[in-house]
Parts: sequence; structure tokens; C-alpha cells
Amino acid sequence: MTSDLPVPVIADVPSRPSGIALLHCTGREMMIGWRAPANHGGDPVRGYYLDQREKSQSTWREINIKPAKERVYEVKTAPLKEELQAVS
Repeated sequence: MTSDLPVPVIADVPSRPSGIALLHCTGREMMIGWRAPANHGGDPVRGYYLDQREKSQSTWREINIKPAKERVYEVKTAPLKEELQAVS
């Protein structure tokens, strides 16, 4: 007898991405890139959510609504502030 029930995937939380870098920056956009996590937690990473905050603030906000599929992302805003901070 076989079961038609799906087998659950047992995955752990992936490690953090590393090597976050500012690749390009103008007054209205910046391109950031990063390396994939060293440990994907047992299931491949399918996308990334990015957050930003002003340096003087404690509140973070999401940059992207849909997960970024690639490890390079262009942030557009009007205008960029010098006080934004990324965390790895």
C-alpha cells in the first residue's frame, strides 16, 4: 500500500548571505550584490527580501515586495539619502 500524501520538506533556517557590496550608486539608485548563504538550510534559497532603514531610525522597511531571484538588486528612490544602512 502506498500513500499519496506529500512528504514534508524538513528544512532549517539558512545562514545569512555574505559579502554585501554596493556595486553602483547615483543620486537616485544603487545596485547592491551579495553572496548566497553558505548553508541553505536543506532547501535551496528561492529569493531574497531586502530591508533598509535610515541610519538615525530604528525602524526597518522592506525594499522589495516580490523576492529578488538574483543576488544583485537595484534600489530606486527619489532621492537616495546618504544615511541608509545595510546589514548582513
